[in-house]
Amino acid sequence: MATYLVGGAVRDLLLGVPFLDIDIVVEGDAPALARAVGSALAIPVRGYRAFGTATIAGPDTGDSYQLDFATARTERYPRPGALPRVTPSILHDDLLRRDFTIHAMAFALDGPAAGQLIDPTGGQPDLANRLIRILHDRSFIDDPTRILRAARYSARLRFTLEPRTLTLARRDAPALATVSGARVRAELERLLAEPNPAAAFAAAADLGALEAITPHFRIDPSAASEAFRLWRTTIPEPERPHVGWAIVGSRLPLGVAAALAQRLSLPRRDAASLVGAATLAANAALTEASPSRVAHAVAPESPAAVRGAALAAPNEAIRRALSRYLTESPPLLHPLLSSADLIAAGVPRGPALSAIAALLLDARRDGLATTREDELALVRRALDTLRRGGTPGGDH
Repeated sequence: MATYLVGGAVRDLLLGVPFLDIDIVVEGDAPALARAVGSALAIPVRGYRAFGTATIAGPDTGDSYQLDFATARTERYPRPGALPRVTPSILHDDLLRRDFTIHAMAFALDGPAAGQLIDPTGGQPDLANRLIRILHDRSFIDDPTRILRAARYSARLRFTLEPRTLTLARRDAPALATVSGARVRAELERLLAEPNPAAAFAAAADLGALEAITPHFRIDPSAASEAFRLWRTTIPEPERPHVGWAIVGSRLPLGVAAALAQRLSLPRRDAASLVGAATLAANAALTEASPSRVAHAVAPESPAAVRGAALAAPNEAIRRALSRYLTESPPLLHPLLSSADLIAAGVPRGPALSAIAALLLDARRDGLATTREDELALVRRALDTLRRGGTPGGDH
Protein backbone atom coordinates (compact mmCIF):
# COMPACT_ATOMS: atom_id res chain seq x y z
CA MET A 1 0.00 0.00 0.00
CA ALA A 2 1.40 3.40 -0.99
CA THR A 3 1.73 5.65 2.08
CA TYR A 4 2.24 9.41 2.37
CA LEU A 5 2.89 11.94 5.11
CA VAL A 6 0.29 14.70 4.59
CA GLY A 7 -1.25 17.86 5.95
CA GLY A 8 0.00 19.82 8.92
CA ALA A 9 2.93 17.48 9.48
CA VAL A 10 4.31 18.33 6.03
CA ARG A 11 3.73 22.03 6.65
CA ASP A 12 5.58 21.92 9.97
CA LEU A 13 8.37 19.77 8.56
CA LEU A 14 8.99 22.34 5.82
CA LEU A 15 8.83 25.16 8.38
CA GLY A 16 11.25 23.39 10.70
CA VAL A 17 8.66 23.30 13.48
CA PRO A 18 8.50 20.24 15.80
CA PHE A 19 5.30 18.24 15.53
CA LEU A 20 3.80 15.20 17.24
CA ASP A 21 0.53 14.79 15.30
CA ILE A 22 1.36 12.71 12.24
CA ASP A 23 -1.17 12.20 9.45
CA ILE A 24 -0.60 9.35 7.02
CA VAL A 25 -2.70 8.77 3.91
CA VAL A 26 -2.82 5.27 2.51
CA GLU A 27 -3.83 4.23 -0.98
CA GLY A 28 -5.45 1.09 0.37
CA ASP A 29 -6.84 -0.19 3.65
CA ALA A 30 -5.61 2.36 6.23
CA PRO A 31 -7.16 0.62 9.29
CA ALA A 32 -5.43 -2.63 8.32
CA LEU A 33 -2.08 -0.85 8.08
CA ALA A 34 -2.72 0.89 11.42
CA ARG A 35 -3.43 -2.45 13.09
CA ALA A 36 -0.14 -3.83 11.78
CA VAL A 37 1.77 -0.78 13.04
CA GLY A 38 -0.02 -0.90 16.39
CA SER A 39 0.85 -4.55 16.75
CA ALA A 40 4.52 -3.83 16.01
CA LEU A 41 4.57 -1.02 18.56
CA ALA A 42 2.42 -2.93 21.08
CA ILE A 43 0.05 0.06 21.27
CA PRO A 44 -3.76 -0.18 20.97
CA VAL A 45 -5.40 1.13 17.82
CA ARG A 46 -8.72 3.00 17.61
CA GLY A 47 -10.32 2.25 14.27
CA TYR A 48 -13.22 3.95 12.50
CA ARG A 49 -14.07 1.55 9.70
CA ALA A 50 -16.96 3.67 8.36
CA PHE A 51 -14.53 6.52 7.65
CA GLY A 52 -11.55 4.38 6.64
CA THR A 53 -9.46 5.86 9.45
CA ALA A 54 -7.58 4.69 12.54
CA THR A 55 -5.48 6.29 15.26
CA ILE A 56 -2.49 5.20 17.32
CA ALA A 57 -1.67 7.39 20.32
CA GLY A 58 1.76 7.13 21.91
CA PRO A 59 2.24 6.85 25.67
CA ASP A 60 0.87 9.82 27.60
CA THR A 61 4.20 11.31 28.64
CA GLY A 62 3.40 14.98 28.16
CA ASP A 63 4.88 15.01 24.66
CA SER A 64 3.17 11.93 23.27
CA TYR A 65 2.70 11.50 19.55
CA GLN A 66 -0.40 10.57 17.59
CA LEU A 67 -0.44 8.68 14.32
CA ASP A 68 -3.59 9.10 12.25
CA PHE A 69 -4.07 6.76 9.29
CA ALA A 70 -6.67 7.52 6.62
CA THR A 71 -7.57 5.82 3.38
CA ALA A 72 -7.12 8.26 0.49
CA ARG A 73 -10.53 9.59 -0.39
CA THR A 74 -12.55 12.11 -2.26
CA GLU A 75 -15.44 14.08 -0.74
CA ARG A 76 -18.81 15.41 -1.81
CA TYR A 77 -20.81 17.86 0.29
CA PRO A 78 -24.56 17.23 0.00
CA ARG A 79 -25.34 20.75 1.28
CA PRO A 80 -23.48 23.69 2.85
CA GLY A 81 -22.36 23.00 6.38
CA ALA A 82 -23.09 19.26 6.20
CA LEU A 83 -20.53 16.56 6.85
CA PRO A 84 -19.06 15.24 3.58
CA ARG A 85 -19.78 11.92 1.94
CA VAL A 86 -16.49 10.17 1.31
CA THR A 87 -15.39 7.68 -1.32
CA PRO A 88 -12.03 5.81 -1.40
CA SER A 89 -9.72 7.27 -4.02
CA ILE A 90 -6.07 8.12 -4.69
CA LEU A 91 -3.66 10.60 -3.12
CA HIS A 92 -4.19 13.29 -5.78
CA ASP A 93 -7.92 13.42 -5.07
CA ASP A 94 -7.28 13.36 -1.34
CA LEU A 95 -5.02 16.40 -1.52
CA LEU A 96 -7.51 18.34 -3.62
CA ARG A 97 -10.24 17.93 -0.96
CA ARG A 98 -8.19 19.73 1.71
CA ASP A 99 -8.72 23.15 3.20
CA PHE A 100 -5.63 25.20 2.19
CA THR A 101 -2.75 24.81 -0.23
CA ILE A 102 -0.25 24.62 2.64
CA HIS A 103 -2.07 21.47 3.80
CA ALA A 104 -2.42 19.94 0.32
CA MET A 105 1.14 18.65 0.18
CA ALA A 106 2.53 15.18 0.83
CA PHE A 107 5.81 13.34 1.21
CA ALA A 108 5.93 9.83 -0.23
CA LEU A 109 7.04 7.40 2.49
CA ASP A 110 7.79 4.34 0.36
CA GLY A 111 8.42 3.13 -3.16
CA PRO A 112 10.52 4.82 -5.89
CA ALA A 113 9.20 8.29 -4.95
CA ALA A 114 10.06 7.96 -1.25
CA GLY A 115 11.08 11.32 0.19
CA GLN A 116 9.73 13.34 -2.70
CA LEU A 117 7.40 16.29 -2.09
CA ILE A 118 4.06 16.10 -3.90
CA ASP A 119 2.51 19.57 -4.23
CA PRO A 120 -0.30 19.79 -6.81
CA THR A 121 -1.74 23.13 -5.64
CA GLY A 122 1.32 25.33 -5.02
CA GLY A 123 1.47 24.93 -1.27
CA GLN A 124 5.25 25.28 -1.07
CA PRO A 125 5.33 28.78 -2.64
CA ASP A 126 2.44 29.85 -0.39
CA LEU A 127 4.35 28.53 2.60
CA ALA A 128 7.41 30.54 1.56
CA ASN A 129 5.26 33.65 1.10
CA ARG A 130 3.40 33.04 4.40
CA LEU A 131 0.01 32.87 2.70
CA ILE A 132 -3.17 30.95 3.46
CA ARG A 133 -5.04 30.12 0.26
CA ILE A 134 -8.12 27.97 -0.31
CA LEU A 135 -8.17 25.47 -3.15
CA HIS A 136 -11.41 26.57 -4.85
CA ASP A 137 -14.04 29.29 -4.58
CA ARG A 138 -16.68 27.04 -2.93
CA SER A 139 -14.35 25.85 -0.18
CA PHE A 140 -15.89 27.94 2.61
CA ILE A 141 -19.41 27.19 1.40
CA ASP A 142 -18.74 23.45 1.43
CA ASP A 143 -17.27 23.61 4.94
CA PRO A 144 -17.70 26.97 6.71
CA THR A 145 -15.60 25.77 9.67
CA ARG A 146 -12.62 26.33 7.38
CA ILE A 147 -13.10 30.05 8.07
CA LEU A 148 -12.36 29.43 11.75
CA ARG A 149 -9.42 27.25 10.77
CA ALA A 150 -8.07 30.03 8.55
CA ALA A 151 -8.22 32.36 11.54
CA ARG A 152 -6.50 29.81 13.76
CA TYR A 153 -3.62 29.13 11.38
CA SER A 154 -3.13 32.78 10.51
CA ALA A 155 -2.78 33.59 14.22
CA ARG A 156 -0.53 30.65 15.02
CA LEU A 157 1.77 30.87 11.99
CA ARG A 158 1.48 34.66 11.60
CA PHE A 159 0.43 34.13 7.99
CA THR A 160 -1.97 36.32 6.05
CA LEU A 161 -4.93 35.25 3.95
CA GLU A 162 -4.24 35.85 0.30
CA PRO A 163 -6.64 38.49 -1.10
CA ARG A 164 -9.14 36.18 -2.83
CA THR A 165 -9.29 33.88 0.20
CA LEU A 166 -9.84 36.86 2.50
CA THR A 167 -12.67 38.17 0.32
CA LEU A 168 -14.39 34.78 0.19
CA ALA A 169 -13.98 34.16 3.93
CA ARG A 170 -15.70 37.43 4.75
CA ARG A 171 -18.38 36.84 2.12
CA ASP A 172 -19.12 33.31 3.26
CA ALA A 173 -18.87 33.79 7.05
CA PRO A 174 -22.71 33.81 7.41
CA ALA A 175 -22.65 30.17 6.24
CA LEU A 176 -21.40 29.24 9.71
CA ALA A 177 -25.07 29.45 10.71
CA THR A 178 -25.59 26.20 8.77
CA VAL A 179 -23.06 24.26 10.88
CA SER A 180 -24.09 22.30 13.96
CA GLY A 181 -23.32 23.73 17.37
CA ALA A 182 -21.09 20.78 18.23
CA ARG A 183 -18.85 21.32 15.20
CA VAL A 184 -18.57 25.06 15.77
CA ARG A 185 -17.84 24.41 19.45
CA ALA A 186 -15.02 22.03 18.51
CA GLU A 187 -13.42 24.72 16.34
CA LEU A 188 -13.73 27.36 19.07
CA GLU A 189 -12.15 24.94 21.54
CA ARG A 190 -9.23 24.64 19.12
CA LEU A 191 -8.96 28.45 19.13
CA LEU A 192 -8.80 28.32 22.93
CA ALA A 193 -6.03 25.71 22.73
CA GLU A 194 -3.83 27.94 20.57
CA PRO A 195 -0.64 29.47 22.01
CA ASN A 196 -2.27 32.91 21.63
CA PRO A 197 -6.06 32.48 21.91
CA ALA A 198 -6.70 36.23 21.91
CA ALA A 199 -5.01 36.59 18.51
CA ALA A 200 -6.92 33.58 17.16
CA PHE A 201 -10.28 34.99 18.29
CA ALA A 202 -9.33 38.41 16.91
CA ALA A 203 -8.56 36.86 13.52
CA ALA A 204 -11.92 35.05 13.58
CA ALA A 205 -13.69 38.29 14.48
CA ASP A 206 -11.95 40.12 11.64
CA LEU A 207 -13.40 37.59 9.19
CA GLY A 208 -16.91 38.06 10.60
CA ALA A 209 -16.95 34.51 11.94
CA LEU A 210 -17.80 35.30 15.56
CA GLU A 211 -20.77 37.52 14.65
CA ALA A 212 -21.95 34.77 12.30
CA ILE A 213 -21.97 32.29 15.18
CA THR A 214 -23.91 34.58 17.56
CA PRO A 215 -24.80 38.27 17.02
CA HIS A 216 -22.64 40.67 19.03
CA PHE A 217 -20.08 37.92 19.81
CA ARG A 218 -16.74 39.70 19.82
CA ILE A 219 -13.57 39.78 21.90
CA ASP A 220 -11.17 42.70 22.23
CA PRO A 221 -7.75 41.06 21.74
CA SER A 222 -5.83 43.86 23.44
CA ALA A 223 -7.98 43.44 26.56
CA ALA A 224 -8.09 39.65 26.50
CA SER A 225 -4.43 38.92 25.73
CA GLU A 226 -3.20 39.53 29.28
CA ALA A 227 -6.06 37.45 30.70
CA PHE A 228 -5.17 34.54 28.44
CA ARG A 229 -1.48 34.90 29.31
CA LEU A 230 -2.27 34.61 33.02
CA TRP A 231 -4.71 31.80 32.27
CA ARG A 232 -1.98 29.78 30.59
CA THR A 233 0.54 30.36 33.40
CA THR A 234 -1.65 30.19 36.53
CA ILE A 235 -4.55 27.81 35.82
CA PRO A 236 -3.85 24.05 36.13
CA GLU A 237 -4.16 22.33 32.77
CA PRO A 238 -7.19 20.13 33.66
CA GLU A 239 -9.18 23.26 34.56
CA ARG A 240 -7.94 25.38 31.69
CA PRO A 241 -10.68 24.63 29.11
CA HIS A 242 -13.47 25.53 31.56
CA VAL A 243 -11.74 28.71 32.72
CA GLY A 244 -11.09 29.52 29.04
CA TRP A 245 -14.83 29.59 28.39
CA ALA A 246 -15.18 31.81 31.47
CA ILE A 247 -12.66 34.28 30.03
CA VAL A 248 -14.71 34.41 26.83
CA GLY A 249 -17.89 34.95 28.87
CA SER A 250 -16.28 37.71 30.94
CA ARG A 251 -15.90 39.80 27.80
CA LEU A 252 -19.52 39.37 26.65
CA PRO A 253 -22.86 40.89 27.68
CA LEU A 254 -24.87 38.37 29.67
CA GLY A 255 -27.50 37.92 26.95
CA VAL A 256 -24.85 37.24 24.32
CA ALA A 257 -23.10 34.73 26.59
CA ALA A 258 -26.37 32.87 27.17
CA ALA A 259 -27.14 32.84 23.43
CA LEU A 260 -23.64 31.56 22.66
CA ALA A 261 -23.92 28.74 25.19
CA GLN A 262 -27.18 27.68 23.58
CA ARG A 263 -25.88 28.01 20.01
CA LEU A 264 -22.86 25.83 20.78
CA SER A 265 -24.81 23.27 22.82
CA LEU A 266 -22.15 23.68 25.46
CA PRO A 267 -21.91 20.94 28.09
CA ARG A 268 -23.42 22.04 31.40
CA ARG A 269 -20.10 22.74 33.10
CA ASP A 270 -18.77 24.91 30.28
CA ALA A 271 -22.10 26.72 29.93
CA ALA A 272 -21.98 27.49 33.66
CA SER A 273 -18.45 28.84 33.24
CA LEU A 274 -19.37 31.03 30.26
CA VAL A 275 -22.64 32.44 31.59
CA GLY A 276 -21.51 32.62 35.24
CA ALA A 277 -18.46 34.69 34.31
CA ALA A 278 -20.64 37.06 32.26
CA THR A 279 -22.95 37.40 35.28
CA LEU A 280 -20.08 38.26 37.62
CA ALA A 281 -18.44 40.64 35.14
CA ALA A 282 -21.73 42.58 34.87
CA ASN A 283 -22.26 42.83 38.65
CA ALA A 284 -21.28 46.46 39.30
CA ALA A 285 -22.11 46.03 43.00
CA LEU A 286 -18.94 43.98 43.40
CA THR A 287 -16.82 47.11 42.93
CA GLU A 288 -17.58 48.37 46.45
CA ALA A 289 -18.83 45.19 48.10
CA SER A 290 -17.60 43.85 51.41
CA PRO A 291 -15.90 40.43 51.38
CA SER A 292 -19.10 38.83 52.67
CA ARG A 293 -21.20 40.37 49.89
CA VAL A 294 -18.64 39.22 47.33
CA ALA A 295 -18.89 35.70 48.77
CA HIS A 296 -22.69 35.78 48.44
CA ALA A 297 -22.43 36.97 44.81
CA VAL A 298 -19.90 34.27 44.00
CA ALA A 299 -21.73 31.41 45.74
CA PRO A 300 -24.13 30.51 42.87
CA GLU A 301 -21.35 30.46 40.27
CA SER A 302 -18.86 27.74 39.41
CA PRO A 303 -15.21 28.00 40.51
CA ALA A 304 -14.17 28.24 36.83
CA ALA A 305 -16.53 31.19 36.30
CA VAL A 306 -15.02 33.01 39.29
CA ARG A 307 -11.45 32.39 38.10
CA GLY A 308 -12.23 33.50 34.57
CA ALA A 309 -14.01 36.68 35.65
CA ALA A 310 -11.16 37.46 38.06
CA LEU A 311 -8.79 37.33 35.09
CA ALA A 312 -10.86 38.99 32.40
CA ALA A 313 -13.77 41.11 33.68
CA PRO A 314 -13.58 44.47 31.89
CA ASN A 315 -14.02 46.38 35.16
CA GLU A 316 -10.74 46.42 37.08
CA ALA A 317 -12.49 46.86 40.44
CA ILE A 318 -14.54 43.70 39.80
CA ARG A 319 -11.35 41.81 38.92
CA ARG A 320 -9.74 43.01 42.17
CA ALA A 321 -12.77 42.02 44.26
CA LEU A 322 -12.87 38.52 42.76
CA SER A 323 -9.10 38.10 43.03
CA ARG A 324 -9.26 39.04 46.72
CA TYR A 325 -12.01 36.49 47.21
CA LEU A 326 -9.89 33.77 45.57
CA THR A 327 -6.73 34.60 47.51
CA GLU A 328 -8.09 35.74 50.88
CA SER A 329 -11.24 33.66 51.46
CA PRO A 330 -10.24 30.42 53.22
CA PRO A 331 -12.25 27.54 51.76
CA LEU A 332 -13.04 26.12 55.24
CA LEU A 333 -13.79 29.40 57.00
CA HIS A 334 -16.52 28.97 59.64
CA PRO A 335 -17.70 30.73 62.82
CA LEU A 336 -15.85 30.04 66.05
CA LEU A 337 -19.15 29.28 67.80
CA SER A 338 -20.67 25.92 66.95
CA SER A 339 -24.39 25.23 66.58
CA ALA A 340 -24.35 23.80 70.10
CA ASP A 341 -22.79 27.03 71.36
CA LEU A 342 -25.53 29.06 69.68
CA ILE A 343 -28.30 26.92 71.17
CA ALA A 344 -26.70 27.21 74.59
CA ALA A 345 -26.68 30.99 74.15
CA GLY A 346 -30.44 30.91 73.60
CA VAL A 347 -30.77 30.78 69.82
CA PRO A 348 -33.85 28.74 68.87
CA ARG A 349 -33.47 25.83 66.49
CA GLY A 350 -34.70 26.27 62.94
CA PRO A 351 -34.41 29.21 60.54
CA ALA A 352 -33.13 31.58 63.24
CA LEU A 353 -30.21 29.26 64.00
CA SER A 354 -29.22 29.14 60.31
CA ALA A 355 -29.63 32.92 59.94
CA ILE A 356 -27.45 33.74 62.93
CA ALA A 357 -24.79 31.20 61.87
CA ALA A 358 -24.72 32.89 58.45
CA LEU A 359 -24.47 36.30 60.16
CA LEU A 360 -21.42 35.12 62.13
CA LEU A 361 -19.77 33.75 59.01
CA ASP A 362 -20.24 37.09 57.24
CA ALA A 363 -18.79 38.91 60.24
CA ARG A 364 -15.76 36.62 60.14
CA ARG A 365 -15.29 37.32 56.42
CA ASP A 366 -15.51 41.07 56.99
CA GLY A 367 -13.15 41.04 59.98
CA LEU A 368 -15.91 42.20 62.35
CA ALA A 369 -15.63 39.15 64.60
CA THR A 370 -12.22 37.68 65.34
CA THR A 371 -12.86 36.08 68.75
CA ARG A 372 -15.57 34.03 70.45
CA GLU A 373 -16.44 37.09 72.53
CA ASP A 374 -17.01 39.12 69.36
CA GLU A 375 -19.33 36.43 68.05
CA LEU A 376 -21.23 36.16 71.36
CA ALA A 377 -21.81 39.93 71.28
CA LEU A 378 -23.23 39.59 67.76
CA VAL A 379 -25.46 36.72 68.91
CA ARG A 380 -26.87 38.82 71.76
CA ARG A 381 -27.66 41.68 69.37
CA ALA A 382 -29.26 39.25 66.92
CA LEU A 383 -31.43 37.77 69.69
CA ASP A 384 -32.57 41.27 70.67
CA THR A 385 -33.53 41.86 67.06
CA LEU A 386 -35.46 38.59 67.00
CA ARG A 387 -37.39 39.50 70.15
CA ARG A 388 -38.41 42.80 68.53
CA GLY A 389 -39.69 40.87 65.50
CA GLY A 390 -36.78 41.74 63.20
CA THR A 391 -34.53 39.56 61.08
CA PRO A 392 -31.00 38.83 62.29
CA GLY A 393 -28.53 40.43 59.92
CA GLY A 394 -31.34 41.93 57.84
CA ASP A 395 -29.39 45.14 57.40
CA HIS A 396 -26.08 43.38 56.74
